[in-house]
This record gives sequence, structure tokens and C-alpha cells, in this order.
Amino acid sequence: MKAEDSTYVELMIALNRAGIRWLLIGRQAVAQYGAPVQTMDLDLWADPEPENVRRLVETAQALGFEDSHATWNVSSRELLMIYKDRQKVDIFLIRTFTNLDGKTIEFEKAYRSRNVAESAGDSLKVSLPSLADLRLLKRMRDSEKDREDLRYLVLIGKGKT
Repeated sequence: MKAEDSTYVELMIALNRAGIRWLLIGRQAVAQYGAPVQTMDLDLWADPEPENVRRLVETAQALGFEDSHATWNVSSRELLMIYKDRQKVDIFLIRTFTNLDGKTIEFEKAYRSRNVAESAGDSLKVSLPSLADLRLLKRMRDSEKDREDLRYLVLIGKGKT
């Protein structure tokens, strides 16, 4: 991530410190695996269990994030869109995704098989879906960017990046 993404870094560090279960998904996750892609926002998939969501909301509020709906009522929402300054975070609060191919992925399974990206001496630890799970997630839409991301993920899986 770029230096100007410090708000994102602060959020992920705070989520970890609060014991919140989350995964980085979307293009930022593809970039973490080494693909040369860029994106302006952050996409997270959080455990939708009420206690996890409660701690997530408290953590985001404490960092000065605002809810795009201005309510912070997340009991019936599957997507929490939060922002701070010019930075936006989409947080999916859903137990199971079904992609365009009809394949499903459950948060619990994805979390158990996650990879954690970290550097020695750095307080940031990023939970990433496995490559296989990220490929399933990138088939939620069929945009040109998603197809490009999938091509990179296939190459990464083959060790060709």
C-alpha cells in the first residue's frame, strides 16, 4: 500500500487489536499477492457475527470513520460503506457469497484458510483469502478489472509473476 493509505493501515491495525475477524478482498488483496494493480478504496469481508460487527463499528467510529448512511445501524445490512476524509472502505457483512459461476464461499472457511501478510517489526498484519478463495471472490462480477485480476491470480498461482 502507498504511504497516503495511512488511514487504511490505521484501520486494519485497529481491527486486529480489537480482535475483529476480517479479510482484505478486492483489488487491494490482489495487489498484496503481487499483482501490479491499483485501486482507490479498500474492500473488507468481516465476520457477520453480531459481536464482531459491534466491535468493528466501535473501532471505526473511534478512528473517526463515518457511515455513508449516517446511522451505524448495521443489523440488517450486508454492506457497510464507511469513509474518512477522501478514503472509502466497503465492508461486506455477509456469511456466504455465491459467485457468477454458482460457487459459494463461506466466511468461516475463507477465514480458516487465510494467509496473513506481515513484515517483521511491522504492526500491520493483513488477513488475505487464499488464492483459490480470492479467485472465487473475483468472480462476483464480470468487469474488465475483475477479469484482469483473475489473469494475474492465475499467473501468481503458477509462480509466474
